Amino acid sequence: MTLQPINCKFCREEFQPKYKSRQVCSKECLTNLWKTNEYKEMAKKNGEKVGRVSATKQSRRSKNEVYFAELCQQYFTITTNHPFFDGWDTDVIIHDDKIAVLWNGPWYYTQISKTQSLAQIQTKDKVKTSIINKYDYTPFVIKDIGKHNKKFVEQEFEIFMLMRMASRISIYGA
Repeated sequence: MTLQPINCKFCREEFQPKYKSRQVCSKECLTNLWKTNEYKEMAKKNGEKVGRVSATKQSRRSKNEVYFAELCQQYFTITTNHPFFDGWDTDVIIHDDKIAVLWNGPWYYTQISKTQSLAQIQTKDKVKTSIINKYDYTPFVIKDIGKHNKKFVEQEFEIFMLMRMASRISIYGA
């Protein structure tokens, strides 16, 4: 099957593509296309979309995170790892208090594998936090860089409850 000639997406010159997916006539046009603001904006949106899809497919939860959710469940109605924020999820969501808990393990702070960029993970987290704020929820980040430890989780839960009480007092002026 012979492909029909098309116009280059960058220089608009007509050319004969060798492959169906080819949209530019040369490497030079491809490089120049990548430099355009339109392309950068499209790439950013696609990256966010892929990040949301990736977040919904991942179900890796640490024992500490699961235990924290169980402690929360004793006091609140919660949802866990639900893509509530424009497709982005958080580890524990307490809708009544508008709190989104982010349980951040070591991969948020150190390079763990060669295939995942630490900067990319941190950028995704900033995007997620800004969307949580857009929904008028309070993000509560727990930094967990250790192994499974019930005492650590219980301490973090106590800190969380104290923060929650302090914010309720300031809201209601008591």
